[in-house]
Amino acid sequence: MRFESKNVIILSPQAWDGLWVSKHHVAIELAAKQNTVHYFNPPIHGYFPSIKINKLEQYPEISIIQMILPKPVILRHKMRWLYDFLVECLTNICLKRLKCSVDIVWDFDVNNTFYKGLYNREIRPIRIFHPVDYNSNHEIKGRIPDLTISVSNEILNQYPECTNRLNLGHSVSENFFQGYTVPIEMKKKSLNFGFAANFNKPFIDWETILKLGKQFEQHRFYLFGPFDIEKHKSQFSATFFSKIFAQSNIIFKGFMMKKELVVSLADMHALFVFYNKFKNENMYTNSHKLLEYLMTGKAVLSDTMSYYEDKEHLIRMSPMNCNSEEKVKAFKNFIRDLPEQSSEENQKVRVEYAKQYTYANQIERIGNLID
Repeated sequence: MRFESKNVIILSPQAWDGLWVSKHHVAIELAAKQNTVHYFNPPIHGYFPSIKINKLEQYPEISIIQMILPKPVILRHKMRWLYDFLVECLTNICLKRLKCSVDIVWDFDVNNTFYKGLYNREIRPIRIFHPVDYNSNHEIKGRIPDLTISVSNEILNQYPECTNRLNLGHSVSENFFQGYTVPIEMKKKSLNFGFAANFNKPFIDWETILKLGKQFEQHRFYLFGPFDIEKHKSQFSATFFSKIFAQSNIIFKGFMMKKELVVSLADMHALFVFYNKFKNENMYTNSHKLLEYLMTGKAVLSDTMSYYEDKEHLIRMSPMNCNSEEKVKAFKNFIRDLPEQSSEENQKVRVEYAKQYTYANQIERIGNLID
C-alpha cells in the first residue's frame, strides 16, 4: 500500500502538545505524503460530553480531535459501559462532521481509551496496531488488527492473537543529524555529556546521575527534558535532590522543543542513558532516545537494551542489571575510549544505521507489509 491521499485516524495516548513522540512524527510524515490525518487526543474533563475539531495551521492536512467527557479517567475505570457509549456517540458525530470515509486506523493506544467500533464499521478500514509502550494489563479490543508492529519482541509477545506482526524498532527524525564533529582528544580536560528524557518519569536512575557528578567533577552532565521535583517526593527525599542540585556540574536544561534539543545535543561530546532497573516501563527492551542519539553520530553509553545487544559497534552498554557502582565503572571506561569512539568513521557508522529508520523509511516499510 502507498500511503498517499488516504484518510487516516491516529489514536494516541499522548495529546498533541509541544512534547512530540512517535505518534506525532507519524502524523506529520503522513501529512507530508498528502494524506488527511485526524489525530485523536485522549479525552479531557468537561461537564458536558462534546467534541472539538481543530485544523493545524502549520500542518493543514492534520486535524486534532478532542473529546470532552466528565471525569474521563474515573468513568473509564468505574463505569466502562457508559464511557464506551459516550465515546462511540462522539466518534460517530466526529466522522459525520469530517464527511469522509476512514481508510486506515493507526492505533497507538494501549489503554483502551477509544471506541473499538471504529474497526467494525460498514466500510472496513485497515487497522494498524502500533504499541510502543509496555502495558501488561492491556488486551486487544474489537477486530484483530490487520498488522501489528512494535519496537520490541517483549511487547509483541503480549499479543499472541496478532499473528501478522513485526518488530520494526523505533523511528527517528532526520533533523537529529547536524553534521559530523571533530573527534575528541584525550588531553581535553572537561567534556560535556548529555542525557535527554522526561525526567518526571519514575525510571530515571538518579542515584547513578548523582554519583557521576561527584566522581567526575571535571566534566559536565546536561539533563535535557521536563523535570518537576513534586513528582518525585514519593520516590526520593528533598534531601537527596538537594545533593543533586548542589552539584554544579549537573545542569538541568528543562523542556526543549525538538529543534532546540537537536542543536543542544550537537554541542555534547557524548550522550548517555541510565534507567532505574526496578522501574523501567519497557523492561530494558529498547528506547527511542537511542536512535535519536545515533542519528547525531555521537558516542553513546546506555543500560543494556535487548534490541541492541548484538550492536556493540553502535552503542556501549553497561552490564545487564548492574548497580550504580558498576555503571560508574562503565562510564569511566567509556571516557577512556572516547577518542576512538568519536572518530569520524565511527560517527558515520552510527548515522548510516540510524538513517535506515527515519519515519519516512519506516512508513514505506509498513505500506509494503500491508500489500
